[in-house]
Amino acid sequence: MAAVVHEIPNAHMVLVGHAMGGIVVLEAARRIGARVVGVIGVDSLKSIGAAHLSKAQFAELMQPFRTDFIAHMHEFVGAYLFTKDADPAFVRKVADDMALASPAVAIPSLEALYRYDMGAALREVHVPIIAINSDLRMPTDEERIKKSAPTFRAIVMPGTGHFLMMEAPQRFNPILLRAIDSLGARVSLQATRTRPSWAVLATRRPSLAKTLARAKPRAPEALGLSSA
Repeated sequence: MAAVVHEIPNAHMVLVGHAMGGIVVLEAARRIGARVVGVIGVDSLKSIGAAHLSKAQFAELMQPFRTDFIAHMHEFVGAYLFTKDADPAFVRKVADDMALASPAVAIPSLEALYRYDMGAALREVHVPIIAINSDLRMPTDEERIKKSAPTFRAIVMPGTGHFLMMEAPQRFNPILLRAIDSLGARVSLQATRTRPSWAVLATRRPSLAKTLARAKPRAPEALGLSSA
């Protein structure tokens, strides 16, 4: 993502990432620097400041993926990423999609995420960090997170699962656009003599890019991208 940004002339940008994409945009913000005016995580960044899993605990979690990636991914998605009331057809679609990932890529990606030093990144990222999260499983402990990320604030969507932007787009989309607006207003106040030039980049899911395209009336030069 940082490499893409260097090819974009926009003066300011908001980075948006879903799930692991939240870590991607956090690291990208660290590398890009002052042009980033805000980071938005979608069902992400909940673990900031939480106790780290031991190597043994992580190895235990990863072993089923190593043994039978496709079968365990189907089991994992249904058991951990959706509420009990989720549409079975949608759950199946997501599970099928995720099970198509190459284990040679997916497993090392999870290992890299485990090794990633989020604290080091947060010490260098001073822009607002917003998380739009579900209330599934791990809660968003804003008090704990703010000890490591003072600019953090959370918006929780009750009754949704990990793919909240696809499960409840009619609720999610306005929240995301308002979050982007709030970051834009902050920059506009700091640069009242110039018209801000924006790029809004998304990682992880195409649905985010589609939603971000709707931000154009608010930011005429907004650009929505997706890596997935």
